[in-house]
Amino acid sequence: MRAPASTARLRRLADPGLALEPTAELRTALRPFVDELPFMLLIVASLSLTLDGRLPRREPAEPALPAPGPVPPPELPDRGEHALFPDICRVYGTQHLPSVFRMLAARGLLEEAWESIGPFLGSVEGTALVDGLGTAAGHEAARFPECAFFSVERARPVVEQFRRALPRNLILAVALGGNGRSARGVEA
Repeated sequence: MRAPASTARLRRLADPGLALEPTAELRTALRPFVDELPFMLLIVASLSLTLDGRLPRREPAEPALPAPGPVPPPELPDRGEHALFPDICRVYGTQHLPSVFRMLAARGLLEEAWESIGPFLGSVEGTALVDGLGTAAGHEAARFPECAFFSVERARPVVEQFRRALPRNLILAVALGGNGRSARGVEA
């Protein structure tokens, strides 16, 4: 499948090139997001292209879902509010807080992460990187239109929230969950 090459390109593009030195605990917490967010961004870009009429809508595949099982306990039981949550939503331009920040808050890592990357994401340079990453995700998704299909117009607001949040989440994860020192264009 072509997705691994596309997701690797998106991961490289998400590196803001900032000289950050996150703690090992923060890097460890964000590392899974470095691997998963590029593919999520690719899927949302593909869905967006479909909803915008730039890719044809396809019939959904037959789901091969497993039988329902017991619901596991929540991984992050603390769903309380944090003083930084409104600022994060303002910078992200979203109504809903991305779950990565609830995870970071529950682990006592939110302040370190947001103080490191929040000012960049709110800057002109950060906005330009987010926009460029979103555009690149659209180009990557257009390379293989079989990535996603969608036929329910009412999902547009949800897809739009993901479209706004995922590039920022990927920049956060690469900058702070990568190898510890960001170097633009170097695989994290």
